Amino acid sequence: MSCALAIVVSGAPRVEPATRVLVRFAADTSPARRAVMRAQAHVERDAMLAVKGLELVEPKAGVSVDRAVTDLEHMRGVLYAEPDYELHATATPNDPLYPQKGGWPRSTRRRPGTSSRARRR
Repeated sequence: MSCALAIVVSGAPRVEPATRVLVRFAADTSPARRAVMRAQAHVERDAMLAVKGLELVEPKAGVSVDRAVTDLEHMRGVLYAEPDYELHATATPNDPLYPQKGGWPRSTRRRPGTSSRARRR
């Protein structure tokens, strides 16, 4: 049995400029090697996330998010790197039964500093 849910909203979400980077290291990349790679890309670890090898990093002063992503993506041992965009809902779902959906958030607001793609440990 499958269940589909469609929530139609008008307007697009507002996207804040990214100030941090999500980077996922290969499973065989040691913690020491990761530290070297972060130093070479001029970023500092902000958090280790729940997905194995995934870290939230912040570029050092003078280093753009785009530059950090490019540097990290070209390193062996990095599976991917991407800007950590923060999205904000600009509309309310028009589903009249939305409040009755068990376990669904009643608000689209998230705590400051949390990622849109992964949860902090």
